[in-house]
Amino acid sequence: MTLRKEGTWSSEAIDRIVARQATKLARAFVIAVKEIRDDATLAALEKLLLAGKFEEALEYLVKLGRAMSSASASAITDVATSAQNWLNTGAYLDATVSFSAINVRAVNAFEANDLRLIRQFNDEQLAATRQAISRGIREGINPRDMARDFRQSIGLTRRQEAAVDNYRRMLSSLDPEALNRKLATATDLKTLRAAIASEKPLTQAQIDKMVARYNNRYIAYRAEVIGRTEALRSAHQGTELMFQQLVDDGNVGKEELFRSWVTGADERVRDSHAFMNGQIRGLGETFLSGKGNALMYPGDTNAPGEETIQCRCSLTMRLSPGGRKVLEAELARKSAVPFLAKRLVNSRFLGR
Repeated sequence: MTLRKEGTWSSEAIDRIVARQATKLARAFVIAVKEIRDDATLAALEKLLLAGKFEEALEYLVKLGRAMSSASASAITDVATSAQNWLNTGAYLDATVSFSAINVRAVNAFEANDLRLIRQFNDEQLAATRQAISRGIREGINPRDMARDFRQSIGLTRRQEAAVDNYRRMLSSLDPEALNRKLATATDLKTLRAAIASEKPLTQAQIDKMVARYNNRYIAYRAEVIGRTEALRSAHQGTELMFQQLVDDGNVGKEELFRSWVTGADERVRDSHAFMNGQIRGLGETFLSGKGNALMYPGDTNAPGEETIQCRCSLTMRLSPGGRKVLEAELARKSAVPFLAKRLVNSRFLGR
């Protein structure tokens, strides 16, 4: 099998895939949180907490990491399959290709992702819920309220769980600071303003409903952040796996594939990523950020969070039968010193 013609798996195509997968992953997170909360009823939690079976109560939480791991694996496979379909529809090769999810690289990637997501979500969730339980014990609240706080902590980070608890306290004391909470609903803000003006405390039922709505908005916000971050990773990981599979199977030469970093080109772009815009690398080679960090692709799990969370960058994957010549010309055009461009091609792209 050989490469028949040039083609570009564009950053625009990746952006569309990221948007689609972000919605799916955010929905998967919200559904997982709801299912865990449905299983962890107040009655069941109260019974466990009264018996001092805290670790048993915490077992409800491990399902979140598993759910997100499964959703991520599905997203990676969807993206790789999209790249496969693009290759076949465009007839870039002289035969059809098929992505294999049981390819050694794919299996290793899925396993690494599985471990990362389960550990990440479980650790975050355990920290948030333990915080809620510890606070309840410290303040001597009744088991029913402790069970309520436990249940409402599901899906939140430690910082978010604390924010929800602070919101409840502010509502109870009619603290005007609660009016500045951006995640509060317009209706609840109106109710709170009226209560502050009349100096009439909110009822417990009102507070519970307002906190529940605030909590749900926090879940939706976190789902959106997780969806975007994990979709970006899945999109580029799936793309890398499909094209690396072509190379591993001998269908395409590694020198016939190269990638370009593309930013959102607006004021929201990180300075460290603006530095990367236009960088060109071969398949399997890392890009260098303005902070000196190496990233294989946007959202690379091996890079610091400051380089990946809510990143909006993408890559363009280019196929060219004359890969080295195309890259050399591209770098020469951007460089004031042509011989340096040639040296970059040899050292960075061909690994010489």
